Amino acid sequence: MHPTDTPLLLLMQHEHWANVRIARWLLTLPEIPDRAKSLFDHIIAAHDNWWARVAQSTPSLTTWTANLQPAQYETLLDLYHRQWVAWLVRTGATGSITYQNLRRESFTNDVPSIIIHLSLHAQYHRGQITEHLRASAATPPPTDYIVWARQQRS
Repeated sequence: MHPTDTPLLLLMQHEHWANVRIARWLLTLPEIPDRAKSLFDHIIAAHDNWWARVAQSTPSLTTWTANLQPAQYETLLDLYHRQWVAWLVRTGATGSITYQNLRRESFTNDVPSIIIHLSLHAQYHRGQITEHLRASAATPPPTDYIVWARQQRS
């Protein structure tokens, strides 16, 4: 197994692929509905916030009020993906992070739990986006893990 093929890194690679697919799809729409844009901005802002916690810095985006330009989506997704993967490879995905949530409550979580949370969080909101847009007859691309895994083998 290649060092970047650990389950957590595979999860992060899938999440990045799925997020990029949705970002590219959103850019093909004549207009991105406000709700879909807000949810996708939130996915990216969550990465920014969690990365700031790991890096012990100040987040540059607010989680529910980020107002990103859709043309920035892929660049930001690539940036956060590179940061997370480099950090996971460097740390071996071990240890824990102590941080404050938005209510200033302190918590400590292990690294695998944070990565799993980020992935599931993005998956949840991608589902909301696609469900919202399906109601207006849009056809989202598949973003299931197994679809990504099949593509990795071909």
